[in-house]
Amino acid sequence: MPEEPPKLETWIRFGQPLDPVLDDYQRIFDAWEVIGVRGIVVGRVLVRDDAGRNQPLFEPNRRIYQRLGVEPPPSPTQRFPEKRRKLDRLFAEAKRRGWSIFIFRPDAGYGPSDQDKFARFANPNRWAARALDTLAQFPEADGGIIDWHEWGFEISAGHRSNIFNDLPETVRPLAESMHYDWADLNAAGRRLEERLQNLDDDIVDTYSGRGFFGSYQMLGFDNSLANWLRFRTDVITGTVKMLKGMMTEQRRDVQLGCGPRSAVFTPLCGYDLPQLARYADNLHPKHYLWHRGIDGLYGTVYRWLTTLREWNPGLSERAAFDVIEMLLGVRLPGVETALDFERGFPDAFFDQVVEHATRAVMAAVDRPERVIPWVDVGRRPHGGDPVTSGDFLRTLESSRKVGLQRFLYHGYDHLTAAEFEVMRALCGDENRKLPEGFKLPRGR
Repeated sequence: MPEEPPKLETWIRFGQPLDPVLDDYQRIFDAWEVIGVRGIVVGRVLVRDDAGRNQPLFEPNRRIYQRLGVEPPPSPTQRFPEKRRKLDRLFAEAKRRGWSIFIFRPDAGYGPSDQDKFARFANPNRWAARALDTLAQFPEADGGIIDWHEWGFEISAGHRSNIFNDLPETVRPLAESMHYDWADLNAAGRRLEERLQNLDDDIVDTYSGRGFFGSYQMLGFDNSLANWLRFRTDVITGTVKMLKGMMTEQRRDVQLGCGPRSAVFTPLCGYDLPQLARYADNLHPKHYLWHRGIDGLYGTVYRWLTTLREWNPGLSERAAFDVIEMLLGVRLPGVETALDFERGFPDAFFDQVVEHATRAVMAAVDRPERVIPWVDVGRRPHGGDPVTSGDFLRTLESSRKVGLQRFLYHGYDHLTAAEFEVMRALCGDENRKLPEGFKLPRGR
């Protein structure tokens, strides 16, 4: 009889809002131990003021911003000393239990530009200073996790991660400082878009199944497109390297986590996983699988399929799937038509796609404990079709099969009894009782 793999270690994120956990953290922490929690990810470390605006829980340390030559953010317009005291006590209790503590998006807190990834690309010192400030304010934290610091991976019009909207004028100074021709990069992106809008089955059949070289031929031997891809990678690698250097200069033991997309999309997003692993202490790839909504693997591939066919009315579904495989390197087992996306995930999807995506990130690091993928079931805040508890279970089992030791659940305020029971079985103690009066956020 095969030996049962070791239990997985659970990490869990909470925040937005912080209050439900702050107000009952002792009982919640006791319940989390039942599902094997050994690490928490807290944040964004912001709270809502009386006007419904996000406010940080600390006054900015202006010396950090001055040292990096950027203006500090304004002081909070409303202060919450009791919530800050609760958070400090929560951190102390997590440390007493031997848990790891990471802050999610420590760069958050500048205001509206927090959601503008191009602002972060264009002025990296600004968001780096904010991250350093946040981590200095919470010395109990082992480190921070940067997230959504990436280029796009979608092609459908209006999507927030559209690859053809990735080079606004605000990015020009950054490109030129790195000795890239911003206009040439833009032109390469436009040619790629134009090429993808002029496909038919004959063109695809001529070049598909011929690996990189066939894809390169189909895209017109475009050398500037190679620079377009290289620039995306150089920006991501360079900023992670910069931030890690600044963090260790300020505090030698602090750790940096980075949350790339699924390995299916990392090259397009600008993530070179082995290079990233040189500077980030932990990698948190997104095991986001759902259809519809945003950021789910099925949803992204579906949007590529439907967009390619909208652009090219004569392109068959078969040929569109071939293009997706040529460019993204993914072929979803059991999915040969648009309707097949509605059939759910076949077993082969976990055996092939999930295992391969996990293995790809594991291969980039020297120790398996450095890979801690985000795992979510799609409902909120991503708005995708819900991933069932069975598929959640198979995601964890497939990942564990290829050596995964830890995962990060996103997030506590979305947790239902179904996910709780899966984590209790795979990660925790099935015989341990829940604390009296404990209730899950989404019912039990």
